[in-house]
Amino acid sequence: IGKIEIDKYNDWYSPLKNYFYKKAQIITPYTWLNDSIKLNIKGFYFVWLGMIDFKYLKSIKLKFINSIMHQDHHFGMLLFVQAKYIYIYPKSLHIYRLRDNSTINMHNIKKQDIPPYIYNIFVSFNENMYLTREYFSVFSMHIILIECVKFLNKYNNEVLNSLFKKAFFELLIVKIFRIFNFNKDPKNIKKNMKYIYRYK
Repeated sequence: IGKIEIDKYNDWYSPLKNYFYKKAQIITPYTWLNDSIKLNIKGFYFVWLGMIDFKYLKSIKLKFINSIMHQDHHFGMLLFVQAKYIYIYPKSLHIYRLRDNSTINMHNIKKQDIPPYIYNIFVSFNENMYLTREYFSVFSMHIILIECVKFLNKYNNEVLNSLFKKAFFELLIVKIFRIFNFNKDPKNIKKNMKYIYRYK
């Protein structure tokens, strides 16, 4: 379980800390999802937090979604739900520092450093970086939910599918509904939200 250092005043810990795993142990996706529900943990992400068998990663064909932020949410949730076993080591062994101008750290980004796939949003919001980042976050959660639905429709495990939806879909949907806080919608999210209502 790692720790992320944003600045000297603000540390961001692994979401696995919220599960109160105090000792080294092996858990299953069933344990992870049931604990998520029991502890009311509605969001999850995983990339820099631990080690992954690369051969296994290739075998399940799991990759980052291109051109969004919060890729580690989609990646982490689908990694854990497909795992046979998950080894938990509760001590922090490394600190991960956010680089400047990353999509998660765009607060002081310079105009020339804005990624091309965000630029049209930036222009739509009159070059307001705060609104750009907030809107892009909504768009990214929209894409993540779509990709999770596609995965679960093909994943042949009704119990895990049901637990996954119960654990994580509510927060994803809440985050997507922030779209109604914006008077502009350059990615046409509102027009493509019909699929959400079956999960509300």
